[in-house]
Amino acid sequence: MRYTIVIAFSLLFSSKGTAQVITNIYANKSLAEILEPKWEFSYEQNDYSAYFIKRVLVKNDLLIHHFNMDFVVDLKTSKLLFFSNIVDQQVIKSRLPDSLLVYDLMDKIVIKNIYTGEIFLNKRKYKKFGFISDGDFPYLLKDSVLCYLEDKNKLFGFNPFTKEQVCKKEFPETVYTFQEYNQNLINLTTRTSFYQLDKSTGEILWTLPIITEGKSSLNGGLNRQDNKLYLWAESFGLNVVNLETRQIESTWLAGRDNSEFTMQMIFDGDSIFARTPMNVYCISKTSGEVYWVSEDVKIVSEITLTDDYIFFEQYGRESLAGVITALNRHTHKIEYAQFTSEKYPPEDPDNYILQNRLDLTRFRFLDRPYQDKYLLGDDGSNVYCFEILK
Repeated sequence: MRYTIVIAFSLLFSSKGTAQVITNIYANKSLAEILEPKWEFSYEQNDYSAYFIKRVLVKNDLLIHHFNMDFVVDLKTSKLLFFSNIVDQQVIKSRLPDSLLVYDLMDKIVIKNIYTGEIFLNKRKYKKFGFISDGDFPYLLKDSVLCYLEDKNKLFGFNPFTKEQVCKKEFPETVYTFQEYNQNLINLTTRTSFYQLDKSTGEILWTLPIITEGKSSLNGGLNRQDNKLYLWAESFGLNVVNLETRQIESTWLAGRDNSEFTMQMIFDGDSIFARTPMNVYCISKTSGEVYWVSEDVKIVSEITLTDDYIFFEQYGRESLAGVITALNRHTHKIEYAQFTSEKYPPEDPDNYILQNRLDLTRFRFLDRPYQDKYLLGDDGSNVYCFEILK
């Protein structure tokens, strides 16, 4: 039984304060002229679907995703490769160097042997606080210690092979987030401070207070580039911590009305693209110079990059529908596009044609070398992959 999903939308771009203009973005084109549907699948469970776009690993042309642990996707063929299928297993083994895949879910850690399809470990953890990897999700197990939270301020080290506790550390404040660093180290933040720990013993190697007064808090993730961390603190600005000197190297954007917090940072070349609930900042990674700041907008999506533009979706002005905003990375000019999504054609269940409204509130381009080739999107219950047509 084959179902055909037909999705239609239109895009119009216009420069701010001017009449409509045609740009080299996809203007006045239908979906069929812009994107070619490659594959789709339903979520295994309705569990924190908004996190899908952050949690995807692409390795050797295999896309490994967060919400369905039964298969991976071959980007070359758009075929679903199932862990339980013997033929598919051989393809997976030839592409992936390690067999144990860690799915770091919001409330549990699942380790799956992707060569056999068997669950190797399923362990509960404290809900919503702390993800244990630095970078891609899911990820291949690299060593014998996993760290997780069993309570909001208690960090545990766990050996997944012996299934025994390795270390335990309690903090005076809620742990906000943590990540692995240089194999045997953990970088961690609480409401006010940064810590670095030995992962195998739980020993605190050094700590650095970031917020020293008031009720402000560190917000956002541990954004790291090379040996530097970029930590956004309410009312204190963006703190650049040098992990070698163990000092705050710079504080940028101090004195601004920056009570908002960074929900996302993307590092690209010399620039940092930082998303807050009301703005997008483009900042120099080396000097902190603000190249540009978007006008106050209510951002409802992740920001995502192509070589020429940074895209996000915002609430439309004057009660309009959602608006796709394109920031030109070369001119730093902002271009807006009215976004509409219509159900088309009429449902025809007898011929297995179903309506589907594609909600690009959550969407992303894959990272290089797939950045200008594939777009992922989801509508809350299904995940879609489109090939971007040139």
